[in-house]
Amino acid sequence: MPIAPITGRLRKGLWRDISVALGLGLGAGYAFWYVCSSILFFAVSLLEKVWLPSQSRYDHTRAHDSLSSVSVVERREEYYLKIERERAQAQAA
Repeated sequence: MPIAPITGRLRKGLWRDISVALGLGLGAGYAFWYVCSSILFFAVSLLEKVWLPSQSRYDHTRAHDSLSSVSVVERREEYYLKIERERAQAQAA
């Protein structure tokens, strides 16, 4: 009984192995990225809900809306005006 030639089987097996490896690798990478990014997004949103509002309880002079961009800009402008006044007073004295 003659043995069948092996020619061509290695090439077909190689293409199948490469295709399966790339398909499984891309699928696993997508699943990993989707799970990790959703967990990270959940953690960041939870941190924003829990941590940021709790900072205001340590400073009782500010209301909860003190984190808005307008009040931050106003506080920064007041701070720099105060520094300029102190410089002007120091130079005048």
